[in-house]
Amino acid sequence: MLRAGLKFLIKDALRGARFSMRKSSFAAQSDDFPGRSELTRIADSVLTSLEETVVTLRYGSDQAEDMIRVGLDGFIGLREAMAAHDFDSRFASASYRLTKGILALRRQDALYLSELAGATAARSLVNKARSGTERWSIARFSAETALALLKSQTIRIPPVGVSGADIFTTEPERAAALTLGLVVCARLTKGDGLNPVDCVTSASDIVISRYQRFSSATNDAQSGDALAALFADMATFVP
Repeated sequence: MLRAGLKFLIKDALRGARFSMRKSSFAAQSDDFPGRSELTRIADSVLTSLEETVVTLRYGSDQAEDMIRVGLDGFIGLREAMAAHDFDSRFASASYRLTKGILALRRQDALYLSELAGATAARSLVNKARSGTERWSIARFSAETALALLKSQTIRIPPVGVSGADIFTTEPERAAALTLGLVVCARLTKGDGLNPVDCVTSASDIVISRYQRFSSATNDAQSGDALAALFADMATFVP
């Protein structure tokens, strides 16, 4: 896990540098100098190219559809592999790719995501599972996954002062985590007959339309049970 954690840390630093470059290009600066905006643009381009190369080499593609497909496939077998030595890295990779794809599909792909946060969420997930006496159902595993990702703060630099029509604009981390949990629940329950992109589109629409119910479930004192029940119910409507 130490080696995997170091890789995630380096990749997060690269993403953070790119994000900072983009942010600085829009910020008002009193000490601007000639050519500053062009240098920022070039630096952003170089960092973006580097990250895209890393993503392409590791994941095969940085397109939303491919990230969703590969990310969702990565969750197959994870519920049974929580005791495996590589669970943290497998979970981190799968959750990062799927979250990235979900946000891109909802046109919220300019956010700074942390892959290392996924490894943190994985450890939290394993510790919670070990503290219980019963093996988690698919719905409970999916619910605990969503809650662990929320707790680990996958989106390290959230949007500030953003307003919009739905929670993917105002609360992208919560919206993405809930959608991911619902998608994983539907996929593991129904098998491989689902179209990954259609599954995400449907699940995100359900999360938006029933957000108050989902929000109440995540805030419940026994949120794992409450969210699991909701996922089990709503997964039947995901095609």
